[in-house]
Amino acid sequence: PFTPDARRAQLEAESATLLRAPGVAALFGMQVMMIAFAFYAGGVEPPMERFLRWTSLVLSLPIVGYCALPFYRAARAALAGGTLVMEVPVSLAILLAFGGSVWHTVLNVDAVYYDSVSMFVSLLLGSRYLELRARAAAGARLEAFTALVPDSALRVSGTAGDERIDTVPAIRLVSGDVVLVRPGETVPADGMVLS
Repeated sequence: PFTPDARRAQLEAESATLLRAPGVAALFGMQVMMIAFAFYAGGVEPPMERFLRWTSLVLSLPIVGYCALPFYRAARAALAGGTLVMEVPVSLAILLAFGGSVWHTVLNVDAVYYDSVSMFVSLLLGSRYLELRARAAAGARLEAFTALVPDSALRVSGTAGDERIDTVPAIRLVSGDVVLVRPGETVPADGMVLS
């Protein structure tokens, strides 16, 4: 059964994972970007260019292999269920850009896109973390609101003089039910005061 505490614990665990992954991606991504700036500036000698390509490949491995795992898992689950979600093209883009860059690094031809892959994963993870924080805040507000409504109600049934009071879940109240609200209790549903 749903419990607010279990949901809160799940969000905290997911938040910790999503906070760690963007940190790793940013750390390694910054190094890859510094190497990319050397390429953008030009004038890198061929032996050094080959070394920097291989260094970029090694530095981007943690990003593609660890940080992008949430995208791969979501894409795999969606494809197994026969649906398409945002993570499918994201995973495809990451893997194709990285695979193409590895191929170009091995053959030492054309351009490599390790910087693009690194920044793409970093930005997506950062936005996913912000989305999670917003969902957690909205969930906390909703929990606070639902805490104001009682879980159960005292439903009065029968005729005058032969009344019976039953404790029922508040969500089982229907239009026309008579409810007893004792002093200090919260009213469990909309209604009119009879007495």
